[in-house]
Amino acid sequence: MTSSLTKKLAIALCMLTFVGAGLVLTNAAESKCVNPDENVNLFTSAVKGDQVALATLEKKSAAGDFCAKDYLGGVYARGKKKAEGERLEKEAFAEYQAAAENGDPEAQAFIGSHILYQGEYKDKARATELLRKAANQGHKEAMFNVGRLYDGIGSFYFGPEWEDNDLATAADWYMKSAKKGYQPAYKFLADMYAEGEGVPQNWRNAYFWGCLATECFAAEPPPWEAALCLGCAPSRISSDPLAAQKHLGKSDIETLKKQAGEWKPGTSLPIEEPGFFQKIRCRLQTPC
Repeated sequence: MTSSLTKKLAIALCMLTFVGAGLVLTNAAESKCVNPDENVNLFTSAVKGDQVALATLEKKSAAGDFCAKDYLGGVYARGKKKAEGERLEKEAFAEYQAAAENGDPEAQAFIGSHILYQGEYKDKARATELLRKAANQGHKEAMFNVGRLYDGIGSFYFGPEWEDNDLATAADWYMKSAKKGYQPAYKFLADMYAEGEGVPQNWRNAYFWGCLATECFAAEPPPWEAALCLGCAPSRISSDPLAAQKHLGKSDIETLKKQAGEWKPGTSLPIEEPGFFQKIRCRLQTPC
């Protein structure tokens, strides 16, 4: 073999080595969170013993979906594979952190919420930065959590130094989240419209959002269970989301129930929203 051919082969081998390394790096960088809502449903079913849901989570995890890996770890940790589950959750958390740094909204929302709620470290600036970044990219849960920061939970978690409580701003973020179909935001808006907190008091709007929260338009509405909301205002904890119906006539109730049943996230609302000057007033006084 000539020295020239030997050099060419050596160069080719080096190129293959770099290409191979590049493929590995590319695959690692391509880890992502695919259809997070589906992952939540799969997790819920898998925990209950659904083997098809478990197999789907395993497949998604193996394909590089770090959200699926996190939920799969949760399923394992609750069963007979606790050590394996904890390992997967730890790996997924590291991937969440890397993805958050790269601007992934799902990862930013996850890490921001983790900082806020898990109690491991209280980094106000980091939590709000990540949640805002995710919210500004249209992440509905992050929008909701940014709203909660202004709705009393900031003071609860970060202490008296938190001075950003602002019910009108909270209501704005809840509205953005609700318009994207995030159900917890429906309940919070129902409460705020009923009490005139951050928005003008409006029984029709309160009932509309309460109806969406409870699916009151369904043939057999699911039973309402008050969500335990640590750090939330009292009216957010266990108030009746349909309390507004006591202030409405039968015709209004039937109309609003029909509108709630027909409304789809992302479309125009069939109810009146606060105007600019109403919002200004709500920033200056409570109840609004």
